[in-house]
Amino acid sequence: MELTANTVSAREVSSSATEPAGPTTGCAMQAVRAQRWGDNRQNPEHQMGRIHAVVAANQQNALHLFPTQPHYQKVGTSDWLKKNTFEKLLNSTEDVLQELQGSTQSCHQELIGQLQQEMTVEYVRRLLKGEVKLKDKDCQLKAYETVKENAERLHELFARMGSKQDWLKEILTKIAEVLKLQDIPAIQMQIVSLGSAYPDLSEKHVSALLKLKTNISKADRKIVKTTLSDTLKESRADPGTRKFFSKVKVR
Repeated sequence: MELTANTVSAREVSSSATEPAGPTTGCAMQAVRAQRWGDNRQNPEHQMGRIHAVVAANQQNALHLFPTQPHYQKVGTSDWLKKNTFEKLLNSTEDVLQELQGSTQSCHQELIGQLQQEMTVEYVRRLLKGEVKLKDKDCQLKAYETVKENAERLHELFARMGSKQDWLKEILTKIAEVLKLQDIPAIQMQIVSLGSAYPDLSEKHVSALLKLKTNISKADRKIVKTTLSDTLKESRADPGTRKFFSKVKVR
């Protein structure tokens, strides 16, 4: 399905405008006002308002606006490492982002930033499903290069479209470093760095990430997870710390 501003149904807008889920944002209020002004489907601001209303009402599922799910199926698989599947994901994403041009700057930036975060969450979730097995140093180096390049390309695309969420690139870069490192002490340091920056990183996330590296033993995985747990217990969480991994569901 290709997204256009008319894809969003009037029923969805009506529901989100009258009973918004969560705090009402400026973009959601703009959507409510746009609806009250009349159903002028040729008005770009009205069209954007309809999209913003749905996103504001269901921020945790903003990714459903993208026709990119088929391309995501390749992320974290052996095909993802062998073929240029991420390029197709970027192309389809850019097509959607182009459709979202035309809102006020603040609302556009908010929407683009939210979509970038949802895409990054989905990327990490797919990776941690463990469908790809990195059996040796060469495979792990290839995965490092792939994730690092994907992080750069995703950041470049969203920055060009107006997003200011630079921190999302850092998460993927830190994950890539874990895939590359071979020494357990070095992996411990990288995991601690990631957990210190994002305290919602759990032992389940770490276990799923390390299981991708099949040459790491269960005992070594436990050592790394214990190090993270001890570090998080000793440190006080900053109330202003961003949450990311709590949105990444792992088994």
